[in-house]
Amino acid sequence: MRLKFSKSLLPALVALIIMPCCGSKSSDGGNEFYFDVDKTRYPVWGIDVSRHQSHINWEKVSDSGIDFVFVKATEGVTVRDPLYKNHFEELKKHQIIRGAYHFFSYKSTGKDQAKNFINTVRLDKGDLPPVLDVEFKRRMPSRKKIISEVKSWLKDVENHYGVKPIIYLDYDFYQKYLKGSISKDYVLWITDYYGEPEDWTFWQQTDRYKIPGVNTRVDRNVFVGSKRELRELLMKR
Repeated sequence: MRLKFSKSLLPALVALIIMPCCGSKSSDGGNEFYFDVDKTRYPVWGIDVSRHQSHINWEKVSDSGIDFVFVKATEGVTVRDPLYKNHFEELKKHQIIRGAYHFFSYKSTGKDQAKNFINTVRLDKGDLPPVLDVEFKRRMPSRKKIISEVKSWLKDVENHYGVKPIIYLDYDFYQKYLKGSISKDYVLWITDYYGEPEDWTFWQQTDRYKIPGVNTRVDRNVFVGSKRELRELLMKR
């Protein structure tokens, strides 16, 4: 039987469950902990990056055995990540599977945000499908509004690229806003740092990963299947 806990109990649960098996010392002498995965069960993995990672030595990253990288491209209706183009070109140069994501804003329509992404991102054969990143904010619109605008972005982006986008979100967000409201055909990239979620194809399991070639901590993601199954998801045109 699989036990499930409320995330409101995180402080106690992290101390009791995660810390004993996943601890490490940080450079400042403190402890840093995260839920690790069985790498024999989920050997296909990657990271996601944005301008916050600044300069990246992609040759060193490539040598780490990484399988894929998601890169932030856009946010809202006007923001374009200043390092997106460089990261995307370097990934192609080093033959690392790449994908681009859009950070969703609740201050503008999904249609207008889709235009920003489409005008910024060119996806080639062999790239991952486009990604929509939707997250909790302090002030959230109504559930109806969120579903409507998210669907609008997904529809326009799918029509442009000819493939269903991947959706990145917290599992609680999925349960509250999108489960039962969107097609089950969408690939879900779910973040959960305290245990394995449900219904995922990509799982962001920590934001504290260290990898050669990147000076900051990064998000580490695993793929549910094999390398062959990952390639089946890639853009066909």
